[in-house]
Amino acid sequence: VRENYRDFGKYLGLAFQALDDVLGIWGDAILTGKSAKSDLLTGKNSLPVLFGMGLQGPFSKRWVQGSIQPDEVNELADQLESEGAKAFITVSLRCWPNRPGWPSFNHAGAPAA
Repeated sequence: VRENYRDFGKYLGLAFQALDDVLGIWGDAILTGKSAKSDLLTGKNSLPVLFGMGLQGPFSKRWVQGSIQPDEVNELADQLESEGAKAFITVSLRCWPNRPGWPSFNHAGAPAA
């Protein structure tokens, strides 16, 4: 039972971080409480950034050049989205509970053995 709860916490934490990474680039500042696209401005190697880096396309070429300036951030966020980062992570989050290793729960709300 403990192992099921541990696994659930692990996967829930990963899903939370992935969603936070999406919101850090494409989130609504009024809803999230932090500046939209702040993760790009601070140079955070978030999941969308790592996805874009893996493609080695236009986003990646600009990212490796160094600090992102405020006047570039919208274009860079759009580029990252056009390369599929937002869609990939969003679809992955929707499918995550059906992945092997994601704990299943019985009707009482406890992890199934």
